[in-house]
Amino acid sequence: ICGGPEGHDADVQDEYEVIYTQPRLGLTLQKTTGGELAVVEKITAPQPANYPQPRLGDVVVAVDGDGVTRNSYNTTIKMIQTAPRPLSLRFRSAARALVGLPKLKRPRQKNELDLVLQGDDLDGLELTKGGDGSMLVVRSAAVVSLRHE
Repeated sequence: ICGGPEGHDADVQDEYEVIYTQPRLGLTLQKTTGGELAVVEKITAPQPANYPQPRLGDVVVAVDGDGVTRNSYNTTIKMIQTAPRPLSLRFRSAARALVGLPKLKRPRQKNELDLVLQGDDLDGLELTKGGDGSMLVVRSAAVVSLRHE
């Protein structure tokens, strides 16, 4: 990706764009705890063909070319709801978005830990869908440093 909307990294290869022509997007977005980002919580209908498919946990980073990572969640949702169709949404993949993101709003489950990733390098970390498919689970990690808080 050579260039991108203001408000997010222009050279991040883990970003992709989807063009929506229908009023309903077929996905549910959720606000992150302690943050204002809109993330994909649920896929509720087939997504537009010929585009990368949004995945659970992917973050909306631009609406019609305007960066939204510094906007409030409500502002981002309002932009999506009121924008004319076709609508362009740019997403950052969940694996890339995990760096520096607050966790999603939901109670911690038994035997569940918070994973805090620092830096930009996710090599050696393998994620998969877990539970009912609404969360990311670490399948394997090459190097992990655990700190109990």
